[in-house]
Amino acid sequence: MTILQWDDAFLLGEPSLDQQHKVLVQLINELSTAMDTSAQEGPDSDFVLAELASHLYAHMDYEEQLFEDRGFSELLSHKLLHEKYRQIFHDLYLAFKDEDRPDKIQVLQKMVEWVENHIAKEDAKFKPYLS
Repeated sequence: MTILQWDDAFLLGEPSLDQQHKVLVQLINELSTAMDTSAQEGPDSDFVLAELASHLYAHMDYEEQLFEDRGFSELLSHKLLHEKYRQIFHDLYLAFKDEDRPDKIQVLQKMVEWVENHIAKEDAKFKPYLS
């Protein structure tokens, strides 16, 4: 089930970042599909959630290094945002893994909102450093 549509407004013009962002969107959609109890095939939600976490953390590290290499003036504040997001995602990850939580779709929706907001607003500030 597609819960997050890719939007070309997410494009930064840096192929490596754009591809990583597309994978984030894809993994969130895979997680949504894995949560669908009617889905008979495909990976389970724990596997997809672990892939999402791994990709997200690697992406943030890569992005920070690229921003540093390009002289992004807001690097420090962006790194601080990433630290905050790492903690938020960790909390969401734990909440999602909690078998007793009936609101996993709400947790997934928070992940969607975070990705949309971070790419469209925060990462977009980097566009002037790409030319």
